Amino acid sequence: MIRHNGKIILGVDLGNYNIKAENVCFPSAYVELAGDGNNYSHTLRHNGKYYVSAASG
Repeated sequence: MIRHNGKIILGVDLGNYNIKAENVCFPSAYVELAGDGNNYSHTLRHNGKYYVSAASG
């Protein structure tokens, strides 16, 4: 992360199913689940549907 003229410039890598920044890495690809996602530790719920990272699904 670089600060320049009051703005923050953040380098981000969007490859291989993950978004990677300086101190964080998280999944960038999700697939919709048929059920409620109780069998997964990290799920995303949106409009009554459940999604899991494509890397863990």
